[in-house]
Amino acid sequence: MKSIMYHYVQNFNKEFKNLNTLSFQNFKKQISYFKRNFYFFDVHKIFQLSCLNKNNIFLTFDDGLKCHYNVAKYLNDQKLNAIFFIPSLDFKNRTILNVHKIHIILATQKPELVLDKLKKLGIEKYINKKNIKMFKNKLYKNQNNLSKYLIVKKILNFYLDKEKQNKFVADIFYSFFNREKEKKMFSNFYLSKNEIKKMIKMNMLIGGHSNSHRLLTLLQKEEIKNEINSTKKFLFELGLKKHIFSYPYGGKKSYNKITIKLLKFFNFKFSFCVNSRDITKKDLVKKFHLPRYNCNEFIYGKVNKHSYN
Repeated sequence: MKSIMYHYVQNFNKEFKNLNTLSFQNFKKQISYFKRNFYFFDVHKIFQLSCLNKNNIFLTFDDGLKCHYNVAKYLNDQKLNAIFFIPSLDFKNRTILNVHKIHIILATQKPELVLDKLKKLGIEKYINKKNIKMFKNKLYKNQNNLSKYLIVKKILNFYLDKEKQNKFVADIFYSFFNREKEKKMFSNFYLSKNEIKKMIKMNMLIGGHSNSHRLLTLLQKEEIKNEINSTKKFLFELGLKKHIFSYPYGGKKSYNKITIKLLKFFNFKFSFCVNSRDITKKDLVKKFHLPRYNCNEFIYGKVNKHSYN
């Protein structure tokens, strides 16, 4: 059984001209390809261990992005459904999450300019060498990004001392955009609660994606507990009784035994990572390491590359 992971599925947007996106047209072509070669099944059957079949396929979408509403409507028209993993913090604070602030910065600015500003802010003093060793070669393996773009993402997402991440992401973001601009971006960037409820009525399955999309393995146990508990409450507010989860960033270094123990404590049924292979019966028994392919590993799945013009 194959699970496919998506993030941005939308056509070119002048405002975010360098954002890595899968065009909606290519997404529809990919769905047609999958329909010809595999069998889509109702994703709610993921809770039944007997659903395993080598020719089965289903789709997952991370981050609660606005474009996912159009995705859900299209899938519904095709009599298909999918799993949408949504962080909960943005609905409380109505501020853009750090991970997406970084995406927006790099979608609108040249990475050389961002690196120069980070150096002027004195970021080098707060880079944790242990984090570099832990994450240097473990992330973004399947992304065709230019090296300076990746350097910015790795520094701000993974290499900084976690106590300093919020400060530096905020400082660099607000050096380009003011808070009024952020408020306008927010409404056009994330799904609304009303849209999520409509997606549930379309038979889409909603899962948790932590509270703040922070890298869980860099947090203390109590912080991880709060991340998972917050997303659990969010799913309850949506009226959902069975809960599943996907790890922010998704690689092997993005979760650990503590994370899994807490997911079990809060009665999550499954959790998904990122690993380019099929889901096996053994995975369904273990439940908390379900692998997903990146959509760009299949025909029509290549994202638009950064131009930096």
